Amino acid sequence: MASAMPSAFWVSVGLLALFACGASRSSATPASSVSAIRSAPSQSAGTEMQNTIQVRGQSGVSYSLLVDVDGNVAPRSAPTDVKVVGELEGTLLIVDTYNSIPGVMSYCQAGEESFLRVISTASATPEETVRLKLNSCRQNIELASPGLEWQSSSSTLLVQWLSGPAKPGAPAQLTLRFGTSNRARSN
Repeated sequence: MASAMPSAFWVSVGLLALFACGASRSSATPASSVSAIRSAPSQSAGTEMQNTIQVRGQSGVSYSLLVDVDGNVAPRSAPTDVKVVGELEGTLLIVDTYNSIPGVMSYCQAGEESFLRVISTASATPEETVRLKLNSCRQNIELASPGLEWQSSSSTLLVQWLSGPAKPGAPAQLTLRFGTSNRARSN
């Protein structure tokens, strides 16, 4: 019994270190005092899958909206992670992540599908204005590290992929700039 105590302690320290390392590898830095809340699992709507996501902005106001996910997301999969990566007045930039559909021979068993969404909160009902695939085990899309960089001073989001969505296997980058109307323009 006495030898189990030190082992349990070192296992706990090891797990804590793993969680800390995982947190430090995050590809996006959340805006200060912004939180995101996971919500309901996917529902089928014809050929599209949908999830309800709830997010809370810096002002403390919570928003709930129904978002589409593609067919590479595992059925009935709730988001495994939702992060707010930037915020402007009337606009939230979020990343939501889901489990991939498992493939044959263990392909994508622990894979993920991630989306960047630009959400307009200017009206009573929040509206998704941009959806962009960031990571996909099934489509071989992979973000660089760091893959997302929000620059609040210039209202700019930089996205860098090791393997981009337009041409898998080839690096890619995208710059989204938000003007006075908070509509995204890309370069």
